[in-house]
Formats: sequence, C-alpha cells, structure tokens
Amino acid sequence: MDIPNYRLPNNQSTLIPDENARHVLDIFLLLSTENISIKKAWLQMREKGMTISSSQFYELIKKPVYIGKVMLKSNNNQKIESIEGLHPPIILTSLFEKVQEKLSSISNDDLIKKGSKNYLYPLRGYIKCSQCGKVLTASASTGSNPNRKYHHYHCRKGCKERFSVKIAHDLFDNYLKKISIDLKQFDNAKKKIKREIQEQEQSLEEDRLKIQKQITRIRDIISQAEDRFFEGFMDQETFKNSKIRYLQKIKNLEDEILRLDNFD
Repeated sequence: MDIPNYRLPNNQSTLIPDENARHVLDIFLLLSTENISIKKAWLQMREKGMTISSSQFYELIKKPVYIGKVMLKSNNNQKIESIEGLHPPIILTSLFEKVQEKLSSISNDDLIKKGSKNYLYPLRGYIKCSQCGKVLTASASTGSNPNRKYHHYHCRKGCKERFSVKIAHDLFDNYLKKISIDLKQFDNAKKKIKREIQEQEQSLEEDRLKIQKQITRIRDIISQAEDRFFEGFMDQETFKNSKIRYLQKIKNLEDEILRLDNFD
C-alpha cells in the first residue's frame, strides 16, 4: 500500500482518487475514534501494508486535499491559502478537522517527526556557568551501562561545570515552591490598579469636556463674527482671515479629543 494519491499509472494528475485512496478514510477514522498517538496509528497502518515513512504519514494527515481542497501560494510564496478543488473529497470535513484538533493538542512525545529535546532540558540556555559565565547546554551520555543514559547540564566552552538534570530540576522546583503570593496584598494591589484606572478615565473625560467647551466657545466667536460681517461692521478680508484662524483652532482641539479617545 503506497501513499494515497490522485495519480494515474503514468504519474499524471487526475481528479479521480487512486486505488490506495480508500485507506485514507481508515487512517482518519483510526485517529478520530481511538485514543491513539500518531506514532501508533502509523505503526498500525504499516502492519496493514502501508509503506510510507513516519514523516510522510504525518504530512499526509495534514493535507486538505483529502477533503476536496487545494493549496495555493501567493506570487511571493509567503502566503498560502486553501480553495475548493475540482476533485471529489475522500473524507468528511468534520472528520478532517477533528484529527487536526488532535494534532494541535498532542504532547511532544506523540509527535513522530524529529522533535526538539527541549522538553528534556527546559533549563538549557538559562543556567549560567559559574566559571565562564556562558549559558549551559545539556546532553545525554552513557556510563558503564550502555543501556542507560545519564542527562547532564554542562558548559559548552570546556569548563568543568557539570551536574545532573535531576539535581538542577529538583533545585528549581524547590525554588518555585518558596515563591508565594500574599492574597491580601494581591487583593489590595488589584483594588489599587482598578482605582487608578477609574481615576484615569475620569480625568480623560474631564479633559474631553474642557476641550469641547473651548470648541463651543470658538464656534460662538465665529458666529458673532459672521453677524458683524453681514451687518457691515467687519470687512471681508478681516472676516476671512479671522475665520480661517479660528477654524484651525477647532481642528487642533478636535485632534486633541481624538488623541484622548485613543489613549491607551
């Protein structure tokens, strides 16, 4: 059993699934209905004759092609989006999405891809060497018993700084246990922050009202100037220059209100 595909015997593309496509449904049903890891599912399918690698299996269960979609790249090859294809789906979209949720929630141990060892050495890169000051790395070594591995944090610069992962993790756990939060102090701090936010909001609202009053007063001045102009007590050039000046003041004040509204 090979990789399920949309290919003809001459390897040309086709919209009709090949003879192995029926096994895709078995894979997705297995992953969605069984409490099984991706690795175990791959091994079971291998026992049934599916001759694909673990990495190919992992990529297979992520492909939306099996629900009738195709992936398109933008011209700069940076943005990828899926669209409805012309080929018939092999599995239901709900089944595909259920497996994708499982993929996003599985632990590092379930991944069959070559994974990171950071989960074994969470403090790697954070502990400093007491001799040279550089951050420590971590690795495993074997002693007299080749079947057993010993994990250590050690200096990458050749210093003699070296201690077991267990000792480092135990010391760090004990340190975390000593950290405590005084609930009374926490509650007081929360009330203080809430009070400061309320005071800040009140201050902003007061500033808005002051600016709005200034805008109203300037509009009254413009209205009075219009009356004086129409009554013949002000020449056209003076009226024009005065109105432009006051309209600019209104614009500046409105910008100030906008700044207050966007205050973070």
